[in-house]
Amino acid sequence: MHTIPKAILLVDDNPDDLAAGQRALAQLEGVQVTSVDNPYAAMDACQDYRYDLIILDIYLPELSGPKIVSLLSSYGSEGNHCFLFVSGNAESKLVRHVRKQGAEVIEKPLRPEHIRAALAGSGHSFEIRQTEKAR
Repeated sequence: MHTIPKAILLVDDNPDDLAAGQRALAQLEGVQVTSVDNPYAAMDACQDYRYDLIILDIYLPELSGPKIVSLLSSYGSEGNHCFLFVSGNAESKLVRHVRKQGAEVIEKPLRPEHIRAALAGSGHSFEIRQTEKAR
């Protein structure tokens, strides 16, 4: 039986992209979304709570999404989370590097079908359904 990711942390410093991500995630059934707009709030949130899925912008001020994952790993909590990255610049050097490392990168704007496809292709055992109102 697949598990539905119930607790999702969305991290993006761009208010428009954060709002678009919140709207996309609201179309998925059974999820609770926590949104933060800076990398330090993301680090704090991950120390305080175990999220089923963390969706991180690759390019965040001061700490990139991959750097946050690295720091969480050094604190011993990276293995407790499932990560997806988002980027508005899918052809950048950092995005190519992250993909070569085996991480999933979703292009902005975030859409429910992109999340489902990324999780299905990544081997994560998540089954995500749309809410009735979004169908």
